[in-house]
Amino acid sequence: MDVLKPKFLVLHPDPDTLNDVVKKINTQNSKIGPLAAVILLGSLPDVKIENELDVPTYFIKSNNSQSEQETSKNLIGVKAPSVTKLPCGVTMAFVDTQSKDIKAIADYAGTADLMFTYHWPQAIAATERLTLVGNRTLDPIVQSLRPRYHFAVGSDKGRHFEYPAFAWDNERICRFISLGREKTGTKWFYAFGLGNEKDNVSGCCTNPFLVEPKPELSPIVTELVDTKEQKLQRLKRHTEEESEAREPEVKRPRVTPDTCFFCLLNPKVETHMIVSIGRCSYLTIAKGPLTLPLRNLNLSGHAILVPLDHTPTASLPTETSEELQKYQSSIAAAFHLKGFAVVFFEISRPENVHYHIQMVPIPENLLAEHFDRALQNRLQVNNEKFANNQNLEFTKCLPDDGKMEDLTKNSFVRFTLFENLMLLRYYVAPVIDDKTLDLQFPRRVLAFLLKTPKRQNWDRCRQTLAEESNECEKFKNFYQPFDFTHD
Repeated sequence: MDVLKPKFLVLHPDPDTLNDVVKKINTQNSKIGPLAAVILLGSLPDVKIENELDVPTYFIKSNNSQSEQETSKNLIGVKAPSVTKLPCGVTMAFVDTQSKDIKAIADYAGTADLMFTYHWPQAIAATERLTLVGNRTLDPIVQSLRPRYHFAVGSDKGRHFEYPAFAWDNERICRFISLGREKTGTKWFYAFGLGNEKDNVSGCCTNPFLVEPKPELSPIVTELVDTKEQKLQRLKRHTEEESEAREPEVKRPRVTPDTCFFCLLNPKVETHMIVSIGRCSYLTIAKGPLTLPLRNLNLSGHAILVPLDHTPTASLPTETSEELQKYQSSIAAAFHLKGFAVVFFEISRPENVHYHIQMVPIPENLLAEHFDRALQNRLQVNNEKFANNQNLEFTKCLPDDGKMEDLTKNSFVRFTLFENLMLLRYYVAPVIDDKTLDLQFPRRVLAFLLKTPKRQNWDRCRQTLAEESNECEKFKNFYQPFDFTHD
């Protein structure tokens, strides 16, 4: 590395090991420095570091950060979007796609040497068929700033990837680099030098921002600020699996995302029922709801959590699983204020088309006193009366008793019970693949508990389009104070 060039170190640290990372930064500064700057990527909490840094170290403050000052010498939290010019003359741009001031960054057209974002630009993500890590909002900003180095992570876990260098013009090229997070087994740091000499554009690949998009990836978002409607339209067109297909081969017709009832790629997906869209999953009201509005609750409350990945089982990326759990906790908090507990139920098995989690609000006293009896009653009917059905045997699990892992290694049926904002317990029954399973069993249990036997079949509880739209609006208004996906 040319000693005359300013040197930089970019890291995607594990937030739990920041003090150890500081030691590594100081060590690298001694070995290869002096460093002009260090940049920390990814989602970081309000940073509290015990050790002193020997080099200016930058990170993007979250929008809800409570810290207004540096918490350590040389530790600099920046609010994005912003542009910083270092004493060595290098200009750094920090961009947050959730910021409503993102358009202002375009005033610095062509001046950014380094650019740091959370997401990948969609133009690059699309070339790798990884559109869930991309954000189309970034594309015009990247084209305007024309950075020489662009760093991102794509997700909380991150992903190591280096796009071949491409040219902005005859003197300036760009290198896009995505880093995995520390302790994930992929590259999480990058050191380099940057001079002010003209770049050698020979051998560069085609600029992905200048490639005419394919029809299925045509632009659908023209404004720079995402609205819920724009987010929905983008996800409908661009939701794809980030990893290799996990679905095992089974003897049944394959349902593809463009025909799947739950996939946003399906042009016939019923968007009028969608309540909330996150980064990896979404919340929708249920078709043919089991429950009906009550005096102190003006909506049915029966809803479904759906991962964006088109996969039949609960074997999901960590980021998706964490977001689904966040949805569950926030939904439970919303219904608690109305005096309701919440029961979530799911079936995970290779024969499924698209894994999902259903939820139903239950009056708190009813759940506490009668759920076990309802489960045992429906088990007896299932196991003894209907000989063709697969027998089920449920095990009660507490959140930290260690039973869950063994019971969910393969296919399973699971109830998850929330009450008083607390995850109380699970009921899990392993199932045998390719054997007849009553897919309506969880609904039958709750119909028995609620004494609504005529509503145990969803097809007999269909609503009109107008009724579904009205129910969705009621759910949105009810859930809005707890919806963590808001910009």
